[in-house]
Amino acid sequence: APWVPAALALLGSPVGAHPVVVCSISVPVKAWCGIVAVSTGLGAFSQLQSDHYGADWKLQRGVCLALGACSAASLSMAVLFDSSAHPLAGIITSPEIAMHYVKDLVVVPLMLRNLAHLAGKTPNAVLPSITWALLSSCAGLGAAVARPPAAQSAFLLFNTGAVTFAAHGVARLTPWAGVLSTANRDAVRWSSALWILTWQIYPLVHSLYLGDLISIGKVVCTFELLDLVSTLGSTLLLIRSADAVRAAGHRAEMHALLEGMAQSVDAASAGFGIGFVQEEPCSEPGPGSSPPH
Repeated sequence: APWVPAALALLGSPVGAHPVVVCSISVPVKAWCGIVAVSTGLGAFSQLQSDHYGADWKLQRGVCLALGACSAASLSMAVLFDSSAHPLAGIITSPEIAMHYVKDLVVVPLMLRNLAHLAGKTPNAVLPSITWALLSSCAGLGAAVARPPAAQSAFLLFNTGAVTFAAHGVARLTPWAGVLSTANRDAVRWSSALWILTWQIYPLVHSLYLGDLISIGKVVCTFELLDLVSTLGSTLLLIRSADAVRAAGHRAEMHALLEGMAQSVDAASAGFGIGFVQEEPCSEPGPGSSPPH
């Protein structure tokens, strides 16, 4: 991928008073954060104006909210990045890294919901992955806030493990997407693969910073680059096929219709003391099978 050399260049550049890469001092860091903010902001605006979604306003809203939140976080980083003058510098060990994990608490659930939608599943299907992703972000936030090295290492270790569990749940969406169409399967597969790949890099970069191997400027630039890839890149892969978006929209309408019918039946049967329990199987679909309605 073309962003890999850029990430390696950021991490591999020397740490010193006279850095040789443009992202090693505060002003270029601010500029890089501004570029990411503008890119994701334009992405959110273009998706808001797009007719690619048809009547599937849920997916359109989820995509715009995820890109908009990422843009706002990058813009705030561009304004506030300065370790010495940061308003939280005296309270938090790494305020710039902490801001990144706070943004993830908003963006990640939206991204996972979008993946589930295109796979023809409800948000409840990715609730375990969302939970693990939120725990991962909280652990990363703890590593950025804590001061004792042992606590930082413990939080970061838990962060890595939680990311692994979240990724396992996300990977299970691909077979369900294949039931809808080949386009849905490919979109979910490549989008989730890119998201999983980038999310495995965040703890690595954070650990390099805790080991005093890279500067805070390189951490921020690398995080912003990964944010751009995992948010904008994964979104573009997810919605690239209009057929996949339409198929997911039809399945969402079917889910809403069946849910409404089920509520009507429950309401009608309540007076007779009859209850119905609906369960959604958690296993992956077998060959030639179709997801439950």
